[in-house]
Amino acid sequence: QHHLAVAIPDVPDTYYMDQPWTECFTETFLTAEFLPALQTKYPLPHGTACTAVAGISMGGFGTWEMICAYPDLFAAAGPICGGGVPWRLLGLTHFPPIRTFHGLCDTVVDPIESLQMAKAVNLHGGHAELILFPEQGHNCFYTVYSDEKNYDWLLSFTASQDRDLTEDPSLANYSSKKRDKF
Repeated sequence: QHHLAVAIPDVPDTYYMDQPWTECFTETFLTAEFLPALQTKYPLPHGTACTAVAGISMGGFGTWEMICAYPDLFAAAGPICGGGVPWRLLGLTHFPPIRTFHGLCDTVVDPIESLQMAKAVNLHGGHAELILFPEQGHNCFYTVYSDEKNYDWLLSFTASQDRDLTEDPSLANYSSKKRDKF
């Protein structure tokens, strides 16, 4: 029904951010190498225009980090039980549509994390919808991913342009030599 490729990278405990002091360049690897390789191996009818980002827990933090670092890259975003650093949104002029989810009984990641990020996006002119599950905890992703409407929503957007990630100027200083410990 959907033309969809799902990739779930398993990364070190970096919350998907580059950490030069550890010589771990997870964020740059994902955008400069992983996404282009994925798009080459599994070409989709709409190219990169329909690339969405979503993740659970640490992947939810990674989703927020990708939104902050590459707001124009993704057509939509769906972080689940994640969070981020709200000040990273300062100065951004564009955000993809965001639907973030969190269980209010989550004892792993405090739901305030999702609330703070959604509020910060909305205060800076974006649109982030926060969906809370009052009776659920960290495993609310079962509810999110079992609801077909969430896939329809995530796939209903297109990015402003079809991007060739290998030509992205924000990645110009990246070199695969930097990720020898990845």
